[in-house]
Amino acid sequence: MQKRLAVTGTSAGRQRVSTSQAPWLDGVEFKDACFAGVRFPPHFHEQVSIGCVESGLESLASGSRRMVVPTGVTVVIGAGQVHAHSAVDDQAAWRYRALYLNPEVLLHRARRLGLLQPGPVCFPQTLLEDEVLRQLLRQLHDEPAQRSEARVVALVDRLLRHQLTGPPKDASPMDGVADFLRTQATSPLRLQALAARFHRSPRALVSAFRRRHGLSPRAFQLVHRINRSRALLRTGAPVSEVALDSGFYDQSHFVRFFKRYTGVAPSQFQRGCG
Repeated sequence: MQKRLAVTGTSAGRQRVSTSQAPWLDGVEFKDACFAGVRFPPHFHEQVSIGCVESGLESLASGSRRMVVPTGVTVVIGAGQVHAHSAVDDQAAWRYRALYLNPEVLLHRARRLGLLQPGPVCFPQTLLEDEVLRQLLRQLHDEPAQRSEARVVALVDRLLRHQLTGPPKDASPMDGVADFLRTQATSPLRLQALAARFHRSPRALVSAFRRRHGLSPRAFQLVHRINRSRALLRTGAPVSEVALDSGFYDQSHFVRFFKRYTGVAPSQFQRGCG
């Protein structure tokens, strides 16, 4: 049985964003976007992102790597992987379509297929030249009436061909800092107190945290607030309440940062989640 998808969009000149969500597999999310003159700052997602550039050229930065993503290449961004992207040419429009999946979905399928070795599922390549995977992603976007859990699972199974499993990263004190920032996401960040809590100077803490997580503690907390707000918006809570519950000073600050990191206003994102 085909499940209902809610869709929203916004457009301004050559910019357009539409999102949709289905309840299968813990909430599969689809995104179709076209931007011109927009640069997304370094951020991360709680989900695994599988996307493809449909027109234009994307500039993608992940860690120390800077890549130009041409049309037709599939991009895989792991959960928690810090990245930033924009059009190569600020004057040219850049369109991409993406699918967001809970990482537990990949773990479950990898176990079912007998592909999971000790360690987390990860992908050694960010850019994948896999025409079958690209066509599966394109079909899910081009044929919304035919979207189904089975089609998404087929895409996941194909994607897992590219996985690499390995031992987990060595533990770091900065992981404890990240966990603390998550639990304190709605509280103001006081760097001096945070550094004292973890027995570092503020400068040493920021430097070590950035090396480990790719963002400063302040930026990490901000991105976590944005991700938290996305979950709250899906519940249908008023935008003003979501702003405060996510740790923002007021609604206008929330709207500005949410749009900066997602390309769509909170109210428009909420309508898309139904």
